[in-house]
Amino acid sequence: MPTSQTCLTCNHISMPLSQTGSYSHTYIGVTYRCQRIKCGLTLTHISEFYVMTYVS
Repeated sequence: MPTSQTCLTCNHISMPLSQTGSYSHTYIGVTYRCQRIKCGLTLTHISEFYVMTYVS
């Protein structure tokens, strides 16, 4: 799985989210949104919403 060097925040966020047991799925979702938003402040908001929706 290629690592996006464009956004270091993605790698940092994917680490704590791995505790949900869905590391790859969460990582792909966060990385995809990261590339689309280019690491804007919206990244944190969307990643939280994505994980909450996926876990629920």
